[in-house]
Amino acid sequence: MTRAGLPLTVWTGLLSAGSVLAVSGTAGAVLSATGRLQPAVTEALTAGTVVGLLLSLVAVVAAARVSASLRRLGDDAVRRLHEPSGAVEDEARPVLAAATSELAELARVLDALHLRVRLSDELGSRARRDADTAAAGVFELLSGLVAAEEGARGQLAAELHDTVAQSLMIARSLLAAGPSTPVELARLSDFVEDAEEQVRAVMARTRPPALHDGDLASAVSGLQADVR
Repeated sequence: MTRAGLPLTVWTGLLSAGSVLAVSGTAGAVLSATGRLQPAVTEALTAGTVVGLLLSLVAVVAAARVSASLRRLGDDAVRRLHEPSGAVEDEARPVLAAATSELAELARVLDALHLRVRLSDELGSRARRDADTAAAGVFELLSGLVAAEEGARGQLAAELHDTVAQSLMIARSLLAAGPSTPVELARLSDFVEDAEEQVRAVMARTRPPALHDGDLASAVSGLQADVR
């Protein structure tokens, strides 16, 4: 687990104040070793140290502004990731412009990334809508196919009942009566042949040979000729 480092303002204060104290201490030690550390020199070193520490304080304030700007940018970037379609906040832009050009460039990069994330989100939403529309179309097509299949089955059952079943029922009644004369046998044969022709006709309409062997145009032409 990585430990969190010190804030930017703390590092700036430590480095600035440490540099000022190190330079003043080194200068005082060198002057004292050479016997040149006079009261006036001591006062000058003290004044320089105070000024340096004040400048360090100014650097800490500037670092605090930069740190605040970075936090604003980080929060803005997180918000844009969660809300790609949200508006871009320009409140941090003047602070960034007054801070450093690097932060201003970082803000522009975040703007560009936000636009790309928004575009990706819009494309994803459009793809989801297209997928939903396609799924609805496929479901509607399947429903239509199922309905058409059920209708075709019902029509076929009704046609078989009205033609083949009636012919076979008459033939069965004739067989039950025990036909003996040539006329009765011929009538029975006619009903059986009629049922056979009706079965062949239903099979031909269910799967026309012309459509199986050729194309749709030739099948339609053959059907038109049969109707004529």
